[in-house]
Amino acid sequence: MDLKKFEKALQHFHQKKYAEAHKLFSKLLETADDATFRERCRGYVEACRQHTEKPDQSDPFARAVFLSNQGEHQQAEELLKKMIKADGENDALLFTLSCMYAGMGEVNKAVETLRKAVKLNPDNRVYALNHRDFAELKDTITAL
Repeated sequence: MDLKKFEKALQHFHQKKYAEAHKLFSKLLETADDATFRERCRGYVEACRQHTEKPDQSDPFARAVFLSNQGEHQQAEELLKKMIKADGENDALLFTLSCMYAGMGEVNKAVETLRKAVKLNPDNRVYALNHRDFAELKDTITAL
């Protein structure tokens, strides 16, 4: 187990340098003797793959999530709003948009959009309470 290489791979991962992180985690995975360490590396390899893999262009929702994960929030917002305009009763689209807003620090937009998602599906309140993007808004979410 090479902790220095693992730390370097983690550093790349947290800096969103997923291609570099993928290479390092893959090498660690090939040489790891410890089963737990191997599984941890395997999980990071998969996470890197998901971050770098281009989504199916025929799936606008996947494309919007991909764009948001890449920091292309304006394009992701445009896609999500277009889908919501076509299907305003889709609470998953609203919830996803509210997550993106919360992650960007757009608190008012996040709460307003989440309120709509909760109205359509009350389970979205629970999802938001357990979602990292809403960590700062727990009191507000509880009051929805």
